[in-house]
Order: sequence, then structure tokens, then C-alpha cells
Amino acid sequence: MSPVNEINLRSMLQTTVAKGYGDLVTRSTGAAVRGGIELAMADAGAIPTIIDFTAVRLLDLSCADEIIAKLVLQYGVRRFIIRGLSPSQREALEPVLEHHGLAVVIEESAGRLELLGIPGDTTRAALAELREYVVAGTGGDSPPSPLPA
Repeated sequence: MSPVNEINLRSMLQTTVAKGYGDLVTRSTGAAVRGGIELAMADAGAIPTIIDFTAVRLLDLSCADEIIAKLVLQYGVRRFIIRGLSPSQREALEPVLEHHGLAVVIEESAGRLELLGIPGDTTRAALAELREYVVAGTGGDSPPSPLPA
């Protein structure tokens, strides 16, 4: 796999909010987790960040808005790949994306990247760039260059 900044949301939740906690609910929880993600992103530079929902039990609308929508609005769709969404988490995220007119790149089964939300030319271009970035990082000795902002 390509060099990416991978964030396990359950670990981030337990680090920023409370040990043993596995649910992404409430706006204040989302703000704390988003702050932790932003710190991890700053340490990683301009490489894409995978936000992994696999070990998270529950995602509500306010947390989806506070974490994903605000990150994409601030940093752009090219910076993120969302992994491990359950059907119920996807149901919480989709209306938030639609409300903001956003789309995000999600990793489906077998590592296939797709768009979730309202796609436009910018998000389709971001999807193509992230696909190329991931493919470029799967072989060879040198990592792909960071994506442009």
C-alpha cells in the first residue's frame, strides 16, 4: 500500500475523549476527534489520510458533520480516504455530505475507491488522483509524491 497517514478512529476517539469509548456521537465528541485528526495530519505532511471507521460502533449525524464534513471543507477531498464504513455509518454520513454539497472518497471492499455524496468535477478528479496515488505506492522503491492541494 502507498505511504498514507492512517487513522484508526476508535483509537483516536479513546485518545481524545475516553478510554473504552467506541461511539462517535455528539458534536463535542466530533470536535475533539477532529482536533486529534488535524494534529495527526500536521505530523504527516501533505500525504493523503485514511480515516478508518472499522472499529467504531456508532456514528451519528452531528459527529459525521463535525468530523468528516468540516475536514473536507477545510482541507479538500483530495486529502482523505474513508475506510470501513458500516451500512449504518454510511446512512449517517450521506445526508451530511448532501447537505454540504460534498463528496468523499471511500474505500470499498478489495481496496476499490469510489465516491460517496454529491460528485462533481472536482471530486471526480480527486478520486482519479487518489486512485493513481494508491496504485503508485503499491510497487517500486520510492513513495509517490504528495498530492497537490
